[in-house]
Amino acid sequence: MIRNNERGNMSKLENTLRECHRFYSTNIHHWKSGNLYDPRLWTRTFYEALQKTTDSGWRTETAQDYKDEKKQDANGKPLITKDHFMMPQLYGQFLLDNWHLVENVDDFIEWSLKGTQVILTTKEENIQLSLQSPKGNSGFYGLKTGETFLKYSIKDKYKVLGLKLWNEKEGTHNIGGEFPIDIPQEYLDYEKQFLKET
Repeated sequence: MIRNNERGNMSKLENTLRECHRFYSTNIHHWKSGNLYDPRLWTRTFYEALQKTTDSGWRTETAQDYKDEKKQDANGKPLITKDHFMMPQLYGQFLLDNWHLVENVDDFIEWSLKGTQVILTTKEENIQLSLQSPKGNSGFYGLKTGETFLKYSIKDKYKVLGLKLWNEKEGTHNIGGEFPIDIPQEYLDYEKQFLKET
């Protein structure tokens, strides 16, 4: 859900996504054929486009405590950060590999906005979450060669670390530890090819 105080940034974000779609749509035949000079640029472009984030409303309990207490590090910076739970580069690769879903620019924007959402975590929690998806030297495009790198599905990554989520706006917890944000089934099916067998 987009917060009211983020509405002013929405037109800027949508314009950025329109430009991103323009780049992709005129060159998608290169992605599909694998005729690419710098494959990482494609997913990195999407990552950069998603730097204007939207607050999902969810945060870890510890992040909420730190926020309430205005905790800071030794340099006076907040001890909380924004976690892109959708992993923008992988999500961008998903959209490129499923271009039929987003050929229309409005569909592209709608799907992309799912990837702009963040969950507030502590900086330490964010590091632990990032360790669940070490990429090695190949970067995300290397995954197209069959490399598995995800330790857990997006819907399980907080639960396996014992991170309970709290929705500040709704005043609710994610009961039972289940991931509270709706993830498209198409994406859940797509990520399976990158999950390590545990």
